[in-house]
Amino acid sequence: MNKNTSATRCKLLPDFKVLVNYQNEQVADIINEISTPRALHFFMIELIREMNSCVNDVRQPFIATYENVKVASKKSTEYLYKRPNVN
Repeated sequence: MNKNTSATRCKLLPDFKVLVNYQNEQVADIINEISTPRALHFFMIELIREMNSCVNDVRQPFIATYENVKVASKKSTEYLYKRPNVN
């Protein structure tokens, strides 16, 4: 990391369960529905976009809310069904 970065801005990225707030049962139900690596990939893209859009509204950055996960899941599922399968 850059030696000039602020200690308050740069924090270690939590593990996946912490990042997506997996201890929340509603979030866990959504995460457990992700069935393929491709689906996980698209979900993570959408989750990053969702969390980046509301980073100024949350107290602890990089911890997803139920709403973040729900929106990311919906958007990633829609994207999966719009894309043709390429083998």
